[in-house]
Amino acid sequence: MSSLARCGGLRGSRPAGALGHCVFGVASVLLAAACGEGERPLEWVQEDGHRWAALSVSGERSPGFEQVDPARSGIDFVNVVTEDQLTENSHYLNGSGVAIGDADGDGRADVYFASMDGPNRLYLNLGGWRFEEVAAASGVAAEGRFSTGAVFADADGDSDLDLFVTALGGPNSLFLNDGSGRFTEAGPAAGLQSTRGSMSMALADVEGDGDLDLYVANNKLATLQDLYPPDELLPSRLYVRGPDGEIVLAPEFEDHYSIVVSGDGGVARSELAEPDAFYLNDGTAHFEPVSFSGGAFLDESGQPLATTPLDWALSVRFQDFDGDRDPDIYVANDFQSPDHFWINDGDGGFRAVSKEAIRATSFASMAADFADVDRDGDQDFFVAEMLSRDHRRRMRQMGGGGPDREPSNAAEARPQKPRNTLYLYRGDGTWAETALYSGVAASEWSWGSLFMDVDLDGWEDLLVANGHFYDAMDRDAAARSAAVDWRRRILAIPQLRTRNVAFRNAGGVFEHAPEWGFGPDEDISHGMALGDLDGDGDLDVVVNRLGDPALVLRNVARAPRVAVRLRGRGGNTAGIGAAVSVVAAPSPGGRPFVQSKEIVAGGGYLSGSEQLWSFAAGEPLVRAGAELAIEVAWRSGALSRIEGVRPNRIYEVFEPAPATETAASGSPGPFFEDVSHLLGHVHSPPDVDDFALQPLLPHRVSTTDPAVAWSDLDTDGWPDLCIADRDGSVTWFRNDGAGGFDLVPGGPGEAGPPSWEGAPPVTVAADLDGDGSLEVFRGGRAVPGRYPNAQRSRIYRLPPGSGASALCSRAGGGDVLAVAFAGDALADAGLVSGAVFSDLDGDGDPDLVLAVEWGPVRVFLNEFDEGGELMEATDQLGLSDHTGWWNGVATGDLNSDGRPDIVAANRGLNTPYRATAEHPAMLFHGDVDNNGTWDVIEARYDDSTANYVPVRGLLTMADGLPILRSRIQGYTQYAEMELEGVLGRPLETLDRDSATQLGHMVFLSNADGGYDAALLPPEAQLAPAFQVVIADLDGDGHQDVFLPQNMSSMRSALDSENSGRSLWLRGDGRGDLQPVPGQESGLIAYGDQRGAAVADYDRDGRLDLVIAQHGGETKLFRNVRARPTPPP
Repeated sequence: MSSLARCGGLRGSRPAGALGHCVFGVASVLLAAACGEGERPLEWVQEDGHRWAALSVSGERSPGFEQVDPARSGIDFVNVVTEDQLTENSHYLNGSGVAIGDADGDGRADVYFASMDGPNRLYLNLGGWRFEEVAAASGVAAEGRFSTGAVFADADGDSDLDLFVTALGGPNSLFLNDGSGRFTEAGPAAGLQSTRGSMSMALADVEGDGDLDLYVANNKLATLQDLYPPDELLPSRLYVRGPDGEIVLAPEFEDHYSIVVSGDGGVARSELAEPDAFYLNDGTAHFEPVSFSGGAFLDESGQPLATTPLDWALSVRFQDFDGDRDPDIYVANDFQSPDHFWINDGDGGFRAVSKEAIRATSFASMAADFADVDRDGDQDFFVAEMLSRDHRRRMRQMGGGGPDREPSNAAEARPQKPRNTLYLYRGDGTWAETALYSGVAASEWSWGSLFMDVDLDGWEDLLVANGHFYDAMDRDAAARSAAVDWRRRILAIPQLRTRNVAFRNAGGVFEHAPEWGFGPDEDISHGMALGDLDGDGDLDVVVNRLGDPALVLRNVARAPRVAVRLRGRGGNTAGIGAAVSVVAAPSPGGRPFVQSKEIVAGGGYLSGSEQLWSFAAGEPLVRAGAELAIEVAWRSGALSRIEGVRPNRIYEVFEPAPATETAASGSPGPFFEDVSHLLGHVHSPPDVDDFALQPLLPHRVSTTDPAVAWSDLDTDGWPDLCIADRDGSVTWFRNDGAGGFDLVPGGPGEAGPPSWEGAPPVTVAADLDGDGSLEVFRGGRAVPGRYPNAQRSRIYRLPPGSGASALCSRAGGGDVLAVAFAGDALADAGLVSGAVFSDLDGDGDPDLVLAVEWGPVRVFLNEFDEGGELMEATDQLGLSDHTGWWNGVATGDLNSDGRPDIVAANRGLNTPYRATAEHPAMLFHGDVDNNGTWDVIEARYDDSTANYVPVRGLLTMADGLPILRSRIQGYTQYAEMELEGVLGRPLETLDRDSATQLGHMVFLSNADGGYDAALLPPEAQLAPAFQVVIADLDGDGHQDVFLPQNMSSMRSALDSENSGRSLWLRGDGRGDLQPVPGQESGLIAYGDQRGAAVADYDRDGRLDLVIAQHGGETKLFRNVRARPTPPP
């Protein structure tokens, strides 16, 4: 007798009636006893607005997964593609998905697999980790198609789970459930007919009418490379001349390519894919298509899309990104197609987010998932790509070549990066991309990606399924396959079988967690779904694998948990789109710890998880005796709150009637307002090709300007502004005393000629010897063509009577800096990037602090009063061990001990580089191939080889060292070589520099006369910074820190590090610095920020701020909220 006959009538997990609001009292629902063995029957207790049942928790003490043997479970499904099929259409190798949900209403999560070759499979959960396959009997085998995606969701609002299935070439189907697990295909009446290359699906109540609408991500049925032999895709076949002689596509390819013809006649082409499908549900499970170009979708400027996007979509997700309770859309697109990020306007229309909202995306985006990664109450998200974690494999797959000859505009570019991306929400409609900082940039050729709290510590971890039938990125293998018949080339490329990757969330950053057992085998894994398969309240995992039995993983965590399921009103019976939060009461003086998840339908790569979430409920997250509460913000606007929540229970929450909206309390507004229009200044740098002299430079060296300074140049009592460029020219803005500025050509004096070569020097002034005249320090930058070798730093004396205005009016030098004044102390100061004079030792005279690239923060004490000069004290102050790529430095009393502390700006930690004291980031340099070019070789320590290996790939290295083309025979050889073998000479014959610390740091003065080093907060580490400003920005009497951020001056726009937008760190007078959100500070700038300075330019008692941007607008911010400081 089939399980349908034995269990079809049990509906224990679902209250009767569509609304799910029946009164149960205390009921016993025989789940395991009726249909299997293993789980203890749930005993439900009905309470106001919810019911709960105790969970039986078992498992190992250590968190992780245990693979369930197919012989035990009965889940023996294998997704296969025949050789004939894969040589006919490579898209069959993108795999299929899995859906988890209670198909037959017995209270257990069942498992459905989409299949490429052969019928799909439905496994009913019998309990005790035993399953029975019933797809044919249930009517959902869906034979005769190449099935890709699957999702369980209630399409018709009758409180049971219907089934959506997509297929390459169609048909896409809706199977309606009769409530007992028997399904009927809706057919054309559902409105989902398709012959496209359909992939993933997501459902949500888009326009707020109470039913679930559908988005289908379409890729392409087949690529042209699978349809045409290579000689038919040559330019001579693709292009013809138009009526005016222009290059156009041949008619048969007009629907398959877009082309861009450059001025020199070059043609760049991109193959087009197929349009996605967006449907609105009329409430009866009939879906009406919505046109993308009919006004429902707007571009970034708010204009309706003129054409329908033809992109390579792989997955789609509905999620409330901006906290307004309506579902927004993220579409992950493969190849050159940009991802789409649409914000719901509240009425079911969508508008693309601005370029500033997302500064970069993944290139070949596979899947996206959402979680509150840093537990700040906002939804962050992850997008999967294909970067390898293994150095050797990465070098075999890495392209590259010469640098971009023209830098990208940092404020407008949105590069597509060949790696995973992770976005942290700032709370104001913008996200910072942090995958490198967060430790999740690489996870192999990735597909399904899901967040879940594996170890139940309250922080959501990340699981990524990976592998591919053939490693198309293996450049040597791809080259060899060119000799094979075009239909069979795919068989000549080795498979890419890799272990799935788990990342443990360690408080907002992630660590690789292979010990969890998520990647038991090297395989090819595609779709993945989560569900509680054994009724213990935690989430188990099922993965659809190609060529291997499906991977079923039992979660063995024993930590306390709370499981939550929703019962919605109307047609949205599972509460899709509702935000569920579990709130742990705070310790005295602390804040509540909030875990939150949104209930979603579909949205995974080809897959849909069970509509249930599991939350941590044990120590130390929840103090002994502390209260837990469940809060639900429903899609309808209704709110639920359940007090007295206890660990190791499952809660079903019933949707109440919508509550009356309460008006949000008004905020006082930001501290600063943008008044950049008062200047109207845009920095226009000259065209400089830094890579012409040194092709292997890690970054451009000519982008350190402009600098800014405030000074009363005309002695009228109002601070004026000067902006200095790298060529020595100065732009002067005279303060008119009425809140405005006048541009004064030439400034108060004509600028002298520049007195340096290459990048401009750092220039600061002080009266070193107490004679009443200023001395000027000018830090040496790189010798042109010899980076990182530095020019000599010097100190000069200004003529008697000269003030600071002389520096601004004659930034280029000239005779005003004619008299040398320094001995040998600064001769080897290094690549000086920042400098400040400050009395560090409290003896009443200014000491010199330097930020040095490829060196420490260096300190030179002033000994002029003792007949000396400057004496270096870096080591004795405890600073010499912190070598870095220091870009800027400032001092101020942050801990209120009366002594200056030091804040130093560095590269930041959101970078592909890694540096520790044990394994520093290394830079080897010299004329490696004896051709007269000073070569720069970046190296990193590789754990797998226990040696230093090149950072750059073979193409890039060969661009700078052409000799490699004759010495290294391919990418595989290069991947296996250590750095010394690549260069063909001992490393001891080259100069070297190193960095042990890349983070921005504060050095707090201690009682011993030295400094204690600490990293600035995580928010500060997300981008490089180039100057430090220390000042009391809010008028509370404590010194704050401001960092201008971002760096796009890399070899390629793909390497840009621009996840910052300037940052204010508020000081508390005890040395603690906390980030001020941009929406509170008002200090928002997206370009490559360089110089920054404060002054009370309007004399209202508040410090205002100016930020200069390389190649961008100079930003002026007027302080409007600080507590005014009375004038002296």
